[in-house]
This record gives sequence, C-alpha cells and structure tokens, in this order.
Amino acid sequence: MGVSGIDIAPLNSVDEHAVGALFRNEGMKFAGLTLNYDRGAEFKRLLGYQAPHFETYLAKENAELRSLISMASGPRWLNGEIREVAFVSDFRIDHTPRSRSVWRDLLEDVVRNFDRDLGERRPSLLFALVLKGNQAALRSFTQSSKTTQFKMREVGSVRMVNLFARPFKRLSNPLKAREVSFAKAGDRAELIQFLKLNERTRQLGYVFDESDFCEGEFRRERWNFRWEDFLISRSNGKIRACVLPWAPDATAKKMTFTDAPKFLERGLNLLAALGLKVPRRHEPIKTLYLTHLNVSDEVDADTAVSQLLDFVYRSRLHQPYQMVSFPDWWNLGPRSRTLRFSLRQTVDVGIYSIGVAGHEMIEVPKNQKFNFEMAVI
Repeated sequence: MGVSGIDIAPLNSVDEHAVGALFRNEGMKFAGLTLNYDRGAEFKRLLGYQAPHFETYLAKENAELRSLISMASGPRWLNGEIREVAFVSDFRIDHTPRSRSVWRDLLEDVVRNFDRDLGERRPSLLFALVLKGNQAALRSFTQSSKTTQFKMREVGSVRMVNLFARPFKRLSNPLKAREVSFAKAGDRAELIQFLKLNERTRQLGYVFDESDFCEGEFRRERWNFRWEDFLISRSNGKIRACVLPWAPDATAKKMTFTDAPKFLERGLNLLAALGLKVPRRHEPIKTLYLTHLNVSDEVDADTAVSQLLDFVYRSRLHQPYQMVSFPDWWNLGPRSRTLRFSLRQTVDVGIYSIGVAGHEMIEVPKNQKFNFEMAVI
C-alpha cells in the first residue's frame, strides 16, 4: 500500500538523536499527570527486555522524521493456547497535519514490514497498551478510519499501583512474615513449575514451558537476574506466591514528571520534608517493579501481596528507589491490607486487540486477568 512521499525503515544509529528528541518532547498526559520518557542513547534497548523479536520503524518525509512505531513479539498464552502475538508501542508523531491524517496508513505499513522481517515467526495477533487516562491517545486510536481497515477493541485492562515511600504501618503479621524468603537454589524447579501453572491461566501469560522458547531463560539472560533473586511465600510447605523485585537499567528507561495533581504533589512534598526519598518534579523517578507477581488461587491475594511487599521494605530492597510499582489483578481496594497505609497512585492500562494488515481482532471472555509488566514499557 504505502503512503505517497513517506519512507518507512528500521531505526539505525544515525537517527538516534532525532528519535530521542521526538520521544522526550511528547509527554504522556493522564489523570492530571504528565510523564516524560527518556530512552537514552540506545532507544531499542528497552525493547530487548520485552520480547525476543522487536524493531522500531521510522517514517520520514523528505528526510524529516514524522513518526516512529515499535513492535515486539513473542509467544504468549491466550484463551488456553500458545499464540505468537505482537505489541505496538512507542507510537509518536510530530503532529503536523500530514502526520495526523496518515498515521493509520503508516501503522499498516509498519505491521507489514514487521511481518515480512519475521517470516515464519510472523505474529498472528496484534495488541496495544493505552493508559486509560490518556484521552488524546484513546480518541486517536479508537476513532473510525476512512482510509484503512484499521480496527481496535478493548479486551481487558490492568491496574498498576504506584507506592510512594514506605507504608505508614507494617503491612503483615510478624509471624506470617516468616513465610516469605528469598528463593534458594533448591527452589528453582518448584518455582518454575509454579510460574508455569499460574501464567498459563492468564490472558497473554508468559510461556514458561519447555518448548522452543522459554520465557524464564529469555528473561534470565536479558534481564540479568538469578532465580535466587525471587521472593517466595510458602504455606504448608508449598510455594503459594512469588515476585521478582527488578528495575531496568537506568540508561534504558528514565522517567520524569512535569505536572501532577495538587493532592499528590502536596503529599510528596510532605514526605520529602520528613526526609523520605520520593519523586520530585523534573527529577528522574527511580522505580522498583514487582515483576513476575503470582499468587495461588488457594490463598488470599491481599494477604499474600502484603506479605511480599512487607518483605521488600523490611529487606530494604526499596531504598535505592523512590517508588514501588506492581500490577493489581485482584482489584485490591483502598481499605485492603496492602494499600490502606500508603500514599499511592493507581493507573489503569487498557489492552486493545488491533485489526490491521490482515490481522484479525480476537474475542476474549469477560473478567479475565491479563498479564502485563510495566517495567519494560
């Protein structure tokens, strides 16, 4: 198909400076907060944490950068089957009238390029993640298109919880806290089995099976962690919950905020006055992400998550960071043990199925848990 006068090609080192400038200048606005991302000198480094196959494509007109779009793909569990899926991310345009009018055509061209580059690994399904508070992005993505067959439908959502500073009160019973510990070398087989069983029950769950691709080995190599870095919670001798506290390299992802709701900024200023390490306007936000968070259906999620989180704080794993972030698949309320003693912010992320360039949208049963790792976005 193609868009007349616009060339699409993979990102190369010559364009890193222009890409970085376009990305930094386009802050994400939602719920009164404006976040700015800086991906450093190697823009695609963060994509390497996401999936085994990835690329960033640039759209240029007369050698001028107009748009960039990233794609990352790998196997995921979906409706009880392993499917090759791809995520569209890093979407930015320069907001000239020309770019605003043809971006769907550009996306279609990018998807076709990505499909061709992957060959047999071509993803069968496409998804996008959009902050629900980002109204401009939602309007842009979901409004109808007159020039392409582009379609987009929300299939699920994930609530992210961002905790600022340590909770005002201990979260778990000291006796129960004994159930949480760092994993030991002898726990590896049981931990991987626990991850397998839990991930396959979620939509877009990660594949920890012994197939031609194993998410655990991929992540261990790319994320540079040890299995002993996991925290595990046991009950009656069995692993009932686990989490990997982790953060990407600071050169791969740097966030700052330029605007925030008044109540949040007042709370942060108060905590800073008390000598606590909290995010400040225009300063890099260092975040510890609770990744691989899994809780067995046989135990109470609120109790399990609060115990894991309490261990994070008691072990001082949070100290180099200003914020701790985790996905709340259980819709823990403000009165829950996990959240009631914390200054926090919640962010709802919509998961959208995309129909474009021959990729069909998928139907997903309602009220499903979707996997999502904010650390690599």
